[in-house]
Formats: sequence, C-alpha cells, structure tokens
Amino acid sequence: MNEKKLEQLLSLEENGEDEMKKEDNAGENGDISLAKKLKKSLQSQINKRVFRTIFLMILGTALFLFLVSVSFDYLYYNPKEASRYIEAGESDDYTYSDFHFLMDIYTGLHYTGKRYYQLEERSEKEGFGSYKMYAKIQDVFEPLHIDGKYNTVFEIKRNRLSVENLSDEYPLARYINDFYNDSESDIYDYVSDLLDVDEDVIDEVEKLPESAVIYATISFEESLSLEDTLDFIRKYPESEFRWIAMDSDVQFLGGSFDGISLSAAIGYPLTDEADALYPNLLLNHLDEDITADQLAQCYLSRLKIMYDNPEFLKIVERESNSYAYPSRRKMEQLEDRFAEIEEKGLWAIGLYGRIAKEDFLVMVETGEIPYANIKDAKLSVLSK
Repeated sequence: MNEKKLEQLLSLEENGEDEMKKEDNAGENGDISLAKKLKKSLQSQINKRVFRTIFLMILGTALFLFLVSVSFDYLYYNPKEASRYIEAGESDDYTYSDFHFLMDIYTGLHYTGKRYYQLEERSEKEGFGSYKMYAKIQDVFEPLHIDGKYNTVFEIKRNRLSVENLSDEYPLARYINDFYNDSESDIYDYVSDLLDVDEDVIDEVEKLPESAVIYATISFEESLSLEDTLDFIRKYPESEFRWIAMDSDVQFLGGSFDGISLSAAIGYPLTDEADALYPNLLLNHLDEDITADQLAQCYLSRLKIMYDNPEFLKIVERESNSYAYPSRRKMEQLEDRFAEIEEKGLWAIGLYGRIAKEDFLVMVETGEIPYANIKDAKLSVLSK
C-alpha cells in the first residue's frame, strides 16, 4: 500500500469518528432539549393550577363575603329603606328614608327646640349591615343653611347606633329640669330655686335695650290646657314660640319632658294612609291657624308612630339611654303615657321661645311665668 492510500484511509477513519461524535452529541442535546421542554410544560401546568386555585379561592371568598353582607343587610335594620309613610316621587333619584323621617319626629318630641334636617343624598351603605346617615341638627331659631354640610353622623352597625357629633355643642342632649311649675311633685322642689325668676334676673333683663330678645324655656305657674296654651302664645304676638313642653308623670328620664315641635325643616308629602292613621302628624299651619284639637292630634300621632316602630326605637333608645334605663322600657313608657293621657288629658308645662324683652317682663310681673331658664339674649331679633 503506497503512502497516498494510507493517508486516505486515515482520513476516512477520522471523519467517521467525527460523524459518530456528532451523532452522539446530537442525541445528548436532544435529550436535554426534551427535558427542558417537559420541565417548562410541567411548570406551566403547575402555574396554571396554582393561579386557578388562587383565583377560585379569591372568587369563593368574595362570593362568601358578598352573601354574608347581603344576609346582614337583610337581617339587620336598614336605615336607608324608603319610608312607607311618604309618597314616592316621580323619580327614584331622591327618596326619603324611614330612619331620617322617624328621627325627625323623634327629635321634635324629645329635644327642646331642635330642628332636624336630613342629608339623604349623603347616606352611605357600607355593607355587612352597616350604614352612615348624615343630618344637621340645630336650634329652631338658628338660620338653616341648605349647603350640604352636616353636624351629626349616625352610624348604624348591625342594629347598634353610635352618634358622631361634629359641632361644639352636642345637639342631641336631653336637658334635665328645663321646666317646672308648682303643680309638680315635692321631689323636684329644688328645681324651683334653680329656675326662679328672682330680682337679680329681672334687673339684668331690664338693663337690656328695648329691642332685645330672650331665648328661654319658660314654665307656667300651673299646667295649662292646650287651648289655654294657644291663648297664651297669641297674647304675645311680638314673641315667637316653637316648642310646647308637655306635662307628664311618665318620664323616661326624671326631670325631662317631651313636647310638640311647632317648627319643621321639611314638609314631607305623606301618603293618604299615613295621613289617615296619624292625623295632623305634621303641622302645616301658621300659629294663628292651629287649634287645640289639631295640637292634641299631632302630639298623639307622634307618640303613636313611635310606638308603631319598635325596631327604630330599640336602636335610638339604646344609644341615648345607655347610662339611664334599658331601652326595652321605652315601649312600656309609651303605653303608660297613653293611659295617663286617657285618664288626665293633655296639659302643657311650658314653652320654648324667642321672647321680646317687654313681653318677658310682663309675663313675670303678672305671675304667668314664675320660672324660666334663660339660654341666651341678643340685642335684637336681627342680631347674628
């Protein structure tokens, strides 16, 4: 074999080995590539299952919470529910809620000279039986600004009420011993010393200018019928009275009195059924047009609508009487009050008003009002 042939054979052997090496490397690379593809596919399947599991868990939790929230909203008191006593408007954009309507009446009954203005459009449903209701509560003689602002927030959370006050003065404070007359029990005799209009009080009032007005709760010498109360009001046309305190031995809180509010911020359009069931519930008359019978009907209707809404009473009385008596006694108190009215009739113990200086002095001199609680005095009815 010559040298040239030998070189050719060696070259073929080397090329064969190279090809075999290439085939071996190709096989190894294929296995690696396949393993990578399998691993990638497996990881993708795992990720999908994990994502799906998490998604289903989130969806299930959200659905569970939604069902719980809906159940709570259904089971617990809903203050945003449209009032069944008020006619529905042509549009559903604005409706009056039962809570605000009843709270308006409740405030007028129990809080001397307070005006309630609801901000229905701000009401919030927070879910899980929780709501926030906004209102502006102020003295009836303060100018009412319809500006969207509020000073009181009612939070009703699963039938529990908490009240957030945003003003300097707590608007839903019950005044004790704001009224007194000589027909009262001896147990409250000390109040006569507190409210007695003595010479010092008279001297201070006389120092005021003739245009001055006095903001005060005044008490009659003896309780008056509603007819005599209206005669008293009309006897002093220069003065303005907005709340009649009703005399009663049935008091939820000793020394406090409920009454008839003669002022309202909103004229609710009552349904025919509500009008028939609660006659003169809302007073839409000028002072000179109101009769004693209408006042009596108004007061009784307001007591009755409270009695007909025990769920509402349970909520508001639980908060307002947390330091007094259990809220369950409110229904019993109303029953006792109806029985007292049937036996003794309706009597007024006093008034809250903006009284002209001269009128106040005449009332004191004639002995018509031996007791008064002067809350403020201004130089004129025009004073800010």
